[in-house]
Amino acid sequence: MNTNFNTIEFLKKLFTFLETVGGRDKLAKLLQYGSKILGYMFEQQQLALKLMMSETNTSLVHSKEYFLSRSDALSKYISKANTFDVSIAQARKVFRMLKFIPGYIAVYQFLQKLYALQNPHGKAPSITLHEVLSTGSKFFMANYFTFDTLNWLAKMGVLFEPRKPGYAKSESRAKVFVVDWLNNGRLADFGKYSNYSWFYGLLLTIAADVVTMINLFKKELKLLTEIHKEVSNQTNVSMDAALSENSNQLASYERSQSLQYELDQLYHQRNMLGLAFVKNLADMGIAANLVNIISINKGYMGVCGCISAIIGWYELWPKK
Repeated sequence: MNTNFNTIEFLKKLFTFLETVGGRDKLAKLLQYGSKILGYMFEQQQLALKLMMSETNTSLVHSKEYFLSRSDALSKYISKANTFDVSIAQARKVFRMLKFIPGYIAVYQFLQKLYALQNPHGKAPSITLHEVLSTGSKFFMANYFTFDTLNWLAKMGVLFEPRKPGYAKSESRAKVFVVDWLNNGRLADFGKYSNYSWFYGLLLTIAADVVTMINLFKKELKLLTEIHKEVSNQTNVSMDAALSENSNQLASYERSQSLQYELDQLYHQRNMLGLAFVKNLADMGIAANLVNIISINKGYMGVCGCISAIIGWYELWPKK
């Protein structure tokens, strides 16, 4: 009975999770990069078969026709895995449409804060290193979503066609600029800009997470020191005073409980930040490969993508 109840609760949470755009994107990401792993495994099996076919003594065990038929079957599996990968990747671009808007809004608000800092009216706002890194990350990620969408639209051929040599000179400069930038011929450029924006966005996100982690460690040390002082104060009180209705003692106890609650919340925040750090590192491996900073095979890309998708799934999973 208890098992059925847990199953129902799990299904409810799953449906709630999949009702969100982020949840569907994480599921699609898991399927996309899982297909990369399968495709890589099939490719390795095919390479092993070709190596066995090159051996002179393999004919004693299996016929050449067996190896050829097995290789053809693996080729079909590889083709299906690659097709599934590409199809899911294109579907995920739909989920990311207009996702650039919050990033540009955050950049605009940061610029407003900078302007207020230069032209203060009353108390000038303060800007932290974490805020600078976080805003920079949002800017690059907004660019990533923008160019990713343009790349998708160019693949479908819905943007402008590239200008021809005999293009009318009477056209306005604004139209010429738009046609030059938003045309299907810039497909490769949109992909390159998207990859580099993703890489730099992740780099700044990781840097911002490191700053946050350092601040959390400092706050943890401060809380532990305060808790130790409160415990010491309570221990030094005599038993008679502890048993009496002393408002100071009650306030001290409540203070220690409040500090312990803050510490528990800090530990939870640090654990979630650690998961986000691992997720961003996994994505960073994929992005670094796309911009040719490192070179990893399809299998490692699949593992990195699956790690990121699973952690993202956990982050978005309904807690209640």
